[in-house]
Amino acid sequence: MSERVDMARALKLAKSLAGATTKNARADIVEELAAVGGFARRTRGATANDIVPIERFSPEQQEVLREVARAGADMLAAKPAGVPSLGWDFRPWTGIGEARVLESRTSTKDGAKPRWLVIQEAGLAGAGWSTASAGAFEGLDAAGCVDTVFLMATGAYALRTLFPECRWTEELDHVVATNGDAGGKRAEELVLRMGAEEAFLKSVAAAEPAVFEPLFLAVHTRGKPIPPAIHGLIRWSERSRPLLAALSPEERASMVTGVTEYWGAPNLEMDMDNLEALADLLVTPDLLTHLRAITEGDEELESQYAERLDALGRRFG
Repeated sequence: MSERVDMARALKLAKSLAGATTKNARADIVEELAAVGGFARRTRGATANDIVPIERFSPEQQEVLREVARAGADMLAAKPAGVPSLGWDFRPWTGIGEARVLESRTSTKDGAKPRWLVIQEAGLAGAGWSTASAGAFEGLDAAGCVDTVFLMATGAYALRTLFPECRWTEELDHVVATNGDAGGKRAEELVLRMGAEEAFLKSVAAAEPAVFEPLFLAVHTRGKPIPPAIHGLIRWSERSRPLLAALSPEERASMVTGVTEYWGAPNLEMDMDNLEALADLLVTPDLLTHLRAITEGDEELESQYAERLDALGRRFG
């Protein structure tokens, strides 16, 4: 039996979030305020492509949602339908957090709409990215175009899921290159911000390292270093060899240690080929010891990787 809607109580709960000191306490408050605030839970298996503009909620619900945002919280614990779950989408969606290019409004035949909604509607209607990108980039300068693809590639508003044909690394390559020096400058600004602002880094770092490769390479081409705080996001690929070679041996050793610290068998399967191809830059005796420890006692793993690790050991151990 659902709780009776009580918007005054929901607002009071939202305001109490500012004083909640633990993640669990905030989650409990958010679940309760969603229940008494009349927010329907996203159905199991539903995607986040049901997000709607905040204005489609009642004025009382909008006030509650904005109060949650003011407290620096989000609605992830409750997963209400129509609401962005993640904080870096939720806060600008409410109008409380810093507006990004996806929250800017663009003209359509139905009036002005947030850019994320224009892209979402195009994707839900079955348009491919080659078509939807026209509306996505409408009225934007080079920085805005780069930001749009970067935010989509790193998961904003779950928009990337609407365009499964897209290879987002290639899309970022394209948008940076086609915007010339202005595109490269924006890539540099984004990379520097990732290295300097922990909150911004957290909002994008869940993406695959391949997504960042075009930005990092653009920065390298401009003769600038990648900030040490994000060395761990440099992709282990032949294409990124110049980025890895630009690091000092100490920086590479630190990066490798950080990346492989929690490695298990799946990481070996995914990254062993790249590790071998970049062995002259990445392999150290300490790394070999660590990798051997992963396979130790597992006959299948040892049969797969012992010979390859021994070969690396003869070269670099």
